[in-house]
Amino acid sequence: MLGGVALGVTLVAVYALATRLFQDRFHTYDDPYTLYRLSAPLGYSNALAVLAAVGLLVALGLMTHARRDLTSWAPAAALPVLATTLYFTFSREAWVALVLAFGIAVALDRSRLPLSSPRASSQHWPCSSRERSRAGCRSRSEFARASTCRLPCWSSR
Repeated sequence: MLGGVALGVTLVAVYALATRLFQDRFHTYDDPYTLYRLSAPLGYSNALAVLAAVGLLVALGLMTHARRDLTSWAPAAALPVLATTLYFTFSREAWVALVLAFGIAVALDRSRLPLSSPRASSQHWPCSSRERSRAGCRSRSEFARASTCRLPCWSSR
């Protein structure tokens, strides 16, 4: 269910970015009061910003709590699209809401460490099986934890 929410919000964000990147193909009404703010599919830039912030939180939660690597790549790929959409809405309130919601998510999550550590993003770096075997790890999740492995992914190159 949350995967569908993340997918739907990402598709809305892709359309919103496409209206700015490909203006000759997507004809949208530009309000002279909003200038360059993204608001295309919803018509209100703060609504799009809040939707992108919710999508960011859901995608981050799906990415960090995925049981398999294959299911963590899709939410990880959606994060830059959602963050770019949130940025180009120029909504300060949505950024404040995102930071507060992230803080609440870290405080209420049973396993806080994967969500709040920098290793949450580094575990999704592409590492070959040869690099994992040189580090003494059997799986990518064991390699990401790096507590039983000798080398992190980025230093073995």
